[in-house]
Amino acid sequence: MKKSTIWQSVASAIVIILAVLIVLNIPHPNWITGLLFWQPLGQREIAWRYGADLGNTHRITLVPDVSEGQEPPSTAQMQAALNVVQSRVRSLSSAESVVQQQGQSIVAQMPYLEDPTAVTQTLQSPGLIEFISSDQYLDTDVIVKTTTTLEGTSETTPSQEITTTKDLETTYFTLVDNNGLGYTKLQPPRRGYYSIASSLKPEAQSFLSLYNSASPNGYICVTLDKRVLICLLSSQLSWADSGAVQIPIIIDAGQAPSVSALLQSGMLPVQLRVEKIERAGPTLGEQIVRQIGIASIIALAAALVFLLAHHRLLGLLAALALIVFGLLSLALCKVIPVPITLANIIGLAAASLSALGGLLSIAERLRKQVRADQPLLKAIESSFSGAWLSIRNTHLALLLIAITAWVVGLAIDAQTIYWLGVSLVAGTLSSLFATMVFCRPLARLIFGIEAVQAWLNERKWLLDA
Repeated sequence: MKKSTIWQSVASAIVIILAVLIVLNIPHPNWITGLLFWQPLGQREIAWRYGADLGNTHRITLVPDVSEGQEPPSTAQMQAALNVVQSRVRSLSSAESVVQQQGQSIVAQMPYLEDPTAVTQTLQSPGLIEFISSDQYLDTDVIVKTTTTLEGTSETTPSQEITTTKDLETTYFTLVDNNGLGYTKLQPPRRGYYSIASSLKPEAQSFLSLYNSASPNGYICVTLDKRVLICLLSSQLSWADSGAVQIPIIIDAGQAPSVSALLQSGMLPVQLRVEKIERAGPTLGEQIVRQIGIASIIALAAALVFLLAHHRLLGLLAALALIVFGLLSLALCKVIPVPITLANIIGLAAASLSALGGLLSIAERLRKQVRADQPLLKAIESSFSGAWLSIRNTHLALLLIAITAWVVGLAIDAQTIYWLGVSLVAGTLSSLFATMVFCRPLARLIFGIEAVQAWLNERKWLLDA
């Protein structure tokens, strides 16, 4: 037996065992979930995520918080607020959510929501980021009052002398706010603390440079919605020529998702408040979801029966490969995690067709080889080698389509297209593994046993020969 067959068999067994452990709803150690660095902060776990069309959801309605006599927000302001809410929802939920504007309301339908109160708090928070000046160190989580005007002036310009401005009412001067930042995001923890990565626009960079020159012993504190995140000596704050700056902060891991969402989404142009929170079923309806589940089971059973009835022993081998494909696809969907939606199920079904096509191509070639009285082991090698080119090209074409959908969905911010591409990539890789990495060494192991060959030579009908 070839060494490559042994190693492929061992690798296949390890991958299948891991896939089974992932698919089963069992507790997973924290060190394993900690390895899922691609998942959002605070959501690193191995769990099913259902989209709004197939899973139970919370419907959160946000409306402008306008006082009596105030003008309602304009269409442009509501569109900008919608974009901010959509960004926050994406940061807070790795499942596919639906965020829509309905008149003067913004409705977010979010699946897989354990604590709606914490989420609504983040969705309606202003998201105001400020770099403020202070003549003393401020503790984290302290709420401060800020102003954008210097004492005795109505506006500030970079040419004015900058001093720390802490008046009797403890009002701190804002050096830079959201308007002076290019991007801001929360970096994963290193050495026990998170960090804020930001880029300063040229005018903001110049303004901070003036402050550093005028007050080398002053403090610059970073606040989020008036709450202090970190306070540093102005001499400790440095940035690259491009304006990039990285600031360490100490926050609780439970606060990380909310802080990350607020930093990355930017400031709300309109103050919002939560009007109501409702529990809702799948957008497709619970009856349709049940029908989809029943139809999927019937389709899978029909495919397995066809393989067994038409190809017999080779059909059994193909059926095992299809089961392995299903396990790997589900495991990848759970780890990535890909939201379980109707579109993504269709994507996995399309990938399963490529797996089924490859397996049938191998089975047909093997049947012809056996009918031509080729030795069984030689017929197996010839069948897999002959089918490899068509299998490779089919999977490569599907992979290119999947990657295109992935990239286009990301570029145009279309979550449905993006996740369809991701599910197709996962399904295509699973299909290729099940067809060539799992099925080929398994066939070599089974049919390479002399006793099995002798038994099958007397029962060639099992090979449909």
